[in-house]
Amino acid sequence: MAELNVTATSFRVDDLTLGVCCGLLAGVVLIAGGICNSLVILTIARTCSLRASSINRAVLSLCLADLLTVLVDVPVTLTILIQNYFHNVVRNNKKGLS
Repeated sequence: MAELNVTATSFRVDDLTLGVCCGLLAGVVLIAGGICNSLVILTIARTCSLRASSINRAVLSLCLADLLTVLVDVPVTLTILIQNYFHNVVRNNKKGLS
């Protein structure tokens, strides 16, 4: 019977692939979070019976907080990841030239 030998170093993802995957995931979170939270906010704001409930006011508050978090935190995180990636590329290129 054949033995399967998998080590931790047998599967390696390069930095660019990881960065692209993180960027795509962040983009999906940004779009989905923005659309879904906006729809909930608009639905509660336009429906009088939903505005009367204190539970729905709490949901509205949570949606506003989540929408602000998605609109601020995701772009800032992406910017930091991109800057770190290019900083590492430049640093590695300088090491290769020396």
